[in-house]
Amino acid sequence: MRVSPDTAPHRRPEADDYSQPGQDPAEFTGAARQWQHHRLWTNDPDCLMARPAVETRERWAAHVESTGGLMASSDRLLSLDQWGVETTRRLLSGTHR
Repeated sequence: MRVSPDTAPHRRPEADDYSQPGQDPAEFTGAARQWQHHRLWTNDPDCLMARPAVETRERWAAHVESTGGLMASSDRLLSLDQWGVETTRRLLSGTHR
């Protein structure tokens, strides 16, 4: 179950509207709904974004990892640097759990 609005490469949503795409609203609502994971369904925090152009990509990856829910990536593999490849591989393989 999706537990947050769409994420985006930027932290802040347009006009500070937390119903719009952005890492801040996705992280805020995803964390608030963490209690639902494995009680009601499997949480989907939205996709991993690990490419260098993503603001605070390390923070977003840590949030996705901490949810323990579904894992998916939206990055083109060619857009990833070494950190992005390693993080994507680790999270999508499930070896982080």
